[in-house]
Amino acid sequence: IGVLKAILRDQYSLPHLRLYSLHNHLFSDPFNQDVAYFMNHTGSVCKVNPRDNGVDIEDGIWKFPDESSEERTYNPSLVFASETLVTVSSGQGGLYICDTGDRSTSTSWKEVVKMDAAEVFKPSHLISSVVVPGETRVIVVAMLHVDPASEVANWNGKSSSGFLSVVTVVNIVEDASGKWDWKIVARLASQGVLEYAALEPSGKALVVAGDHELSFLLPKQDENGEPKAKEARMEDPPVYHWQQTTEDLTVVFKLPPETKKEDIQVFMDTKHLTVKLTSVETPALKGELWGTITPSDSTWTIHPSEGSCKLELVLTKAETGMMWMELVKGDTRGEQVMDPALVEAVHQRLAHLTSETLVTDESQGAAAYSSQQLEECDDLPPDTSTLARFDLEKVTVSHKASLGTHQWLFNVHSGPGKMPCICLRHDVDGLVWQPPQEASTKHGWPVKHIETFNALGYVQASKESKKFALSAPNFSYAAICDSKTHIYLYRQPSALESELRNRKTGKRESEIAKQQVLSLKDKNSKILLQTNFGIVNNVGADELIKKQMERSSQHKSG
Repeated sequence: IGVLKAILRDQYSLPHLRLYSLHNHLFSDPFNQDVAYFMNHTGSVCKVNPRDNGVDIEDGIWKFPDESSEERTYNPSLVFASETLVTVSSGQGGLYICDTGDRSTSTSWKEVVKMDAAEVFKPSHLISSVVVPGETRVIVVAMLHVDPASEVANWNGKSSSGFLSVVTVVNIVEDASGKWDWKIVARLASQGVLEYAALEPSGKALVVAGDHELSFLLPKQDENGEPKAKEARMEDPPVYHWQQTTEDLTVVFKLPPETKKEDIQVFMDTKHLTVKLTSVETPALKGELWGTITPSDSTWTIHPSEGSCKLELVLTKAETGMMWMELVKGDTRGEQVMDPALVEAVHQRLAHLTSETLVTDESQGAAAYSSQQLEECDDLPPDTSTLARFDLEKVTVSHKASLGTHQWLFNVHSGPGKMPCICLRHDVDGLVWQPPQEASTKHGWPVKHIETFNALGYVQASKESKKFALSAPNFSYAAICDSKTHIYLYRQPSALESELRNRKTGKRESEIAKQQVLSLKDKNSKILLQTNFGIVNNVGADELIKKQMERSSQHKSG
């Protein structure tokens, strides 16, 4: 059974390569992780059901209507937005929303809406889609296409390859009469490749990881379709400035001229602070302090001067030596000013780590490793990778973290309603991280480490012909597929029926990890998909086969 695919012609940039040559033609369903879908050469969606002795293929579930005979710009793609809705891109410009019904029993899909790229956007590859909970159906879709940098409007930067990865986020809304309408929420662009991109379940933010910065191309549109001014929180002047030492904090407010002492109200206890002008109803600052203070030792003073007035608070820390991350929890209207003496002290303590003098005396400490022992596979990406959260309502980057030396390995869906996980190389291991479903004022945006694949980073670096890397949604195993005839499986440690003992050390082992190698006959490229119970792969887009794995790959308890 051949698959429907586009042919890469005269496009040699890295973004093009990733979209074409490394495209996975099998699509997982996070709401039913034991099946897979693909589009055959006739444009029909097929469902793959694993069985103990092979696979069953259901054909004709849905077919692209009125498809052009022209060559496809991109490979067709689909993303399951909910338990009953799926978004499908033809690769020629058509975007479809289909009602699948209960996919565990349904054998056909019903087209709900079709959008033409000529009216909305260019032919694209689907990267994420979510259904926003509410009284009316709202589907948020994120799509990716590659354009010459010279043709991308509002792009002010440069591109070393001459091409940009452009992400378009569209809201598709159903009104009371059942009519569907669309609105472009945001467009973003990057010089590099997007390793990870996913919409939050609320559809209000896009989380992206890549080897280059991603930036907005146009502001969010308001309800009337008019561009809304970019809401840059930090463009407003700070309400107050504060700095700290190991013993106290100093907070400074600028006040209107001729402000008197009786015009100011300051309330404080060990965990709370309120600063208020009697002439203004809203307090200038009110909330829970990041740490604890000693109110009896804390003071506040007015410093009048010609044409201005300042209020200075000196708060004594209850825990000496504790450095605060912020003054009042969740308050971002202030600006921290670093104490020069404190900065110099930190520089002195870290001087041995930033010295320009090579240490030759072994008694002064040995290096963690020798650079002469590094190989080409250990080289870092040429550009710094980042993981960032883009607030689509405020049109700003709300959170950003540098991935630094941590090489991207793969992404995996761990279940419905959750953000996809990203696996990064940490030293020799592969660590799986999961972004939260939303950011909060109280807890911020904590990306949690939820699983570890021991030595996977080291192993994948040695696979020169690696094409795909992935894991089961329940993290019971990881797999690496090369571009030749092998699939390498690395199972997580599992309990042994009997105990093993190391003859040399005497150490007893109660569990063991396993490695398996699957050899395939066809040398053509493979297209992989993982399920909790096995790996489904397509060999040369001609023959579907399945390597059934042991039933030990069951869902993890808890």
